[in-house]
Amino acid sequence: MTVLLHGFWGQPQDWNSVLGKISLGQEVLVPDLYEDGPLSPKHDLTAWTKNFLSWLHHHAGREPLRIVGYSMGARLALNAIIANPGRFAGALLMSGAAFIGKEDLQARAVWEELWRERFESQPWRELETAWQEQSVFTHSDTSARRHSEKLREVLPLSLTNWSVTKHPFDKEHVRRLGPSVQWAFGALDQKYLEMAKTLQDLPVQGQITIIPNSGHRLISDASDFVAKWIDR
Repeated sequence: MTVLLHGFWGQPQDWNSVLGKISLGQEVLVPDLYEDGPLSPKHDLTAWTKNFLSWLHHHAGREPLRIVGYSMGARLALNAIIANPGRFAGALLMSGAAFIGKEDLQARAVWEELWRERFESQPWRELETAWQEQSVFTHSDTSARRHSEKLREVLPLSLTNWSVTKHPFDKEHVRRLGPSVQWAFGALDQKYLEMAKTLQDLPVQGQITIIPNSGHRLISDASDFVAKWIDR
């Protein structure tokens, strides 16, 4: 069984381009990380990780699982893997920042505060335009986002409670991860290629794949690659 974790402002349907390409009979779990309950952004990273591991036990029993996470979902997956590495038989972490350098902390804090304020008050159409115009998405197709008043609350919360600045682990924890934890980045995603190089320099034990002709949104940009990983 494989569990799939979507990214910021994402939804389970984001995985449809992948799910349509995997073999019949593949079992997948695709939670909604913005739904009320134990996996919502109302829980900080420590509580969320504990809740997620309990959720997995409820839905999949004790069998080892594989996990695929995209962007924010990759970081959430990483928290769970580090907390309980034996729970996962394999992982594919896509377009994810495992940690952040001290020199980047202030810039990240400013970026998060800017977007928290925007999500609390800005019209949805303006928000979508501004979000898509970020340089990290330059080489990826526009992805339609859902709108609701509940999201006005939980999107800013996910920026606060699940911030990369609050990961309760360090580079050494990441370096010690086994080879079953693999990483993927788009070749056109210039910002996150820096993270790929940082992981290579640690070095991590798991394979790092740079996917040609792909940007940040690997769920859609590299759906064939993701489906093949799930099917192997």
